[in-house]
Amino acid sequence: MSLEHLKFTNLNSERKNTQRSVATAISNLNAAADSTLKQQAYMRVNPDNNGANELIPICQGDFDSCSAAFNEVAAKLMDMQAVQAGTMTIEDCIAKYGIDLTEYSNELI
Repeated sequence: MSLEHLKFTNLNSERKNTQRSVATAISNLNAAADSTLKQQAYMRVNPDNNGANELIPICQGDFDSCSAAFNEVAAKLMDMQAVQAGTMTIEDCIAKYGIDLTEYSNELI
């Protein structure tokens, strides 16, 4: 097996693993978002008048931190979509994220 073929095979395996990982993460994130929506609604409406609204400021820091992390991922996704749509060059994307293709190529061995 040639080195080029080995790298191709390893890239394809890594791609498949990444796709499965992303699909699982999205599923988990969607379920967590549904729970968060219910919790936020409950705290803000406080239908049982049990002080749940007092948790809002306690949760704010965690919410802001998670939102910022999500927005960072969303920005990367938007850039990948822009490359796919042809509105961003792959060279611009590589430069923006400091991707070292030589290093990555070596990691595929």
